[in-house]
Amino acid sequence: MHCRFFHRARVNAPVEVAWNVFTEHERYADWTNADWKITTPGAPERNGLGCVRFNEGQGAAPWPVEEIVNYWVPHVLYGYHITSGVPVDAHQGIVRFWPKGPDTSEWVYDMQIRPQQALLEAVPDVYERLLKEFGYFMHDIEAECERRACDIEVPAFPIPVG
Repeated sequence: MHCRFFHRARVNAPVEVAWNVFTEHERYADWTNADWKITTPGAPERNGLGCVRFNEGQGAAPWPVEEIVNYWVPHVLYGYHITSGVPVDAHQGIVRFWPKGPDTSEWVYDMQIRPQQALLEAVPDVYERLLKEFGYFMHDIEAECERRACDIEVPAFPIPVG
């Protein structure tokens, strides 16, 4: 069985904001149910190319997993694959970003995974579980992007003129 999760989103946030939300791996727990730790920093950016991140597992994915960032073009493309933990034969996640105006951006998240037979037998509804968790994760990411984009200081009234 080959599982593919595909999500397109447009948010009211500049692409730089969306990029930062997606790539701040260690902050995911601040706005999602995903708690990642960096075990090997990337270079030259900590979260960038070669960054190895680890998650002990929770929710629909109760197994530990280690992933490595294997694609990194700032504000354009970010990708990763599983290196250990989850019993899969192949896994790749790619997120592509596009500015759609000064305060709007769009991304497409394409994740493909080929679970091993042992995983399919242990968790027969693994596809449905992962799709549900993926949806929650995307909702949380979208909300954080828009929250950050709106997190500006509002001037006190009356606004001075001249």
